[in-house]
Amino acid sequence: MAKISVSLSDDLKARLDAHAQEHNETVSDVVQKALESYLDGSTPPPAEDDQAGPQIRELQQYVAQLAKNHEQVRASMQLISQMSAPQGVYIPCPPPLGPPPWEKG
Repeated sequence: MAKISVSLSDDLKARLDAHAQEHNETVSDVVQKALESYLDGSTPPPAEDDQAGPQIRELQQYVAQLAKNHEQVRASMQLISQMSAPQGVYIPCPPPLGPPPWEKG
């Protein structure tokens, strides 16, 4: 595996460390995933407007978390419906969400 050296602002490094710790990942894992996502085109490039960029990324993270929560609720409802089927109970489940517009190449 290749090793590289990069310079980051103190603020960005602190955010990177906090994210890695919060998600029980190494800094290398977080950077690798972020680079793969960016280079594969599934993460949009930062906005040109310095003030809008962080807000857009924050909104994208919020929507991604909502989608993850939606999928967890949907999977739970599906499981409960399957377990209740022998008793004749049907629980309608919402359909899965599609990818967000910025991931639709």
